[in-house]
Amino acid sequence: MKSVVASVIVALTAMLAAGAAVAQTWMPVIPYRAVYSMAVNPLNAKSIYAGNIARTVFRTTDGGVTWEELAVGSTSGSSKISCLYIHPVDTNLVFAGGNEFNGIDRSTDGGVTWASVLTDPQGFRAEFHGESIIAHPTAADTMYAIRNSPGTLYRSTDRGATWDSLSSPGPASGGDRYFRSITVAPDSANIVLVGGYTTFVHRSTDGGRTFTKDPVATRTGTVGAFRWSTLTAGT
Repeated sequence: MKSVVASVIVALTAMLAAGAAVAQTWMPVIPYRAVYSMAVNPLNAKSIYAGNIARTVFRTTDGGVTWEELAVGSTSGSSKISCLYIHPVDTNLVFAGGNEFNGIDRSTDGGVTWASVLTDPQGFRAEFHGESIIAHPTAADTMYAIRNSPGTLYRSTDRGATWDSLSSPGPASGGDRYFRSITVAPDSANIVLVGGYTTFVHRSTDGGRTFTKDPVATRTGTVGAFRWSTLTAGT
């Protein structure tokens, strides 16, 4: 065993001396459990949430060393929490949605208890995936959420306690009616972008009331997230 370890050390030393890249080592912190979404507390990087199956969420307050399992309502069924969002000002407010969900659930105590705050008025399944919930970057009381299908945009003016439908960015049929991401321009109160399947971005210049559609690429894909440059405005 000592000779094997010594050989490995010699090999690694030689690689480093030659300037070769050495891969990082990854260790499972929630073994044998699926994770469909993650959210990091913007005011405390050691506080992290991970969405699981059957309406369960894992929470850590020590940067991933230990985790506790929390229930988002009933833990029956095969629903997947594929959307998690932590409010940027009041980080006790956590939002969850996903596959086989009927809308959005909201916690006011960091994920311990939950209440349904958005549902389909006709009782149909209302799914929110990926990065489809966001607070306005300069007016955090205002929040937006884009439903996967049909692509209905919702807005809240009370930090997600209540929601109203604002518009329908996508068409009634076709691939680009399925949405997975939303963002608000940090340097403008009126520009809202939503994206999803078929690599189209729907852009609003009036705060999400009306949208125009633009292709991002010729290949079919999914616009799953938006990121704004911190150096160049509008990029």
